[in-house]
Amino acid sequence: MSDNKYYGRDLEAMSWAKNYNKWILDEIREYIGSNILEVGAGSGNFSKLLLLLPIKKLTCLEPSQNMFKILSQKLNSEHKVILKKGGIEILINNKNKEKFDTVLYINVLEHIEKDEEELINIYEILENNGHLIIFVPAFMWLYSNFDRKIGHFRRYDKKNLETILREKGFEILKSKYFDMIGIILWLFFFKILGRTLSSSNVSLYDKIIVPLERKIEKKYPHL
Repeated sequence: MSDNKYYGRDLEAMSWAKNYNKWILDEIREYIGSNILEVGAGSGNFSKLLLLLPIKKLTCLEPSQNMFKILSQKLNSEHKVILKKGGIEILINNKNKEKFDTVLYINVLEHIEKDEEELINIYEILENNGHLIIFVPAFMWLYSNFDRKIGHFRRYDKKNLETILREKGFEILKSKYFDMIGIILWLFFFKILGRTLSSSNVSLYDKIIVPLERKIEKKYPHL
């Protein structure tokens, strides 16, 4: 991941996506243990939700200098949190490697150029029977200038990502597409019109579309 200040400013708009982040958490909650590693914690919006769970420790990694500053301001007073500036390599290179029962990549793996190497490294710090949770943007045909602008190397197809994970030795417990309405809107606004994220459009989507879409996807989980 690069230390990209533009990337940080854009993703600050996602602080308005409270319903969206809660939706993600509800989808993965059953796989979250008590000793969590969050790779690419950003400004700590999702970290704050994780702290509402009955966990023992949350280690947050963030390589971007400007995002780490925001993360520190937000989480420094949390006694369950350990903050580290950098990526997973700072844990891999530590002689006394700590292991985690849960490793989270929430909208992060797409920012890592050598993503397959990253997945191999996770094995060294994931406990036996631990869970790796990955949430990434879908479909390379949706890749836009905006993706490039905010540091996405790629988007993912579910089948291809599953294949890569199995090749690295992981067992797939749950895999699904998420936010299908968002795919349509991303195609129109970001791919076709070339728009960018803003607090206003994120907030509007979060308040109106997300609650409705949650009901639809709950009723038709295989859409």
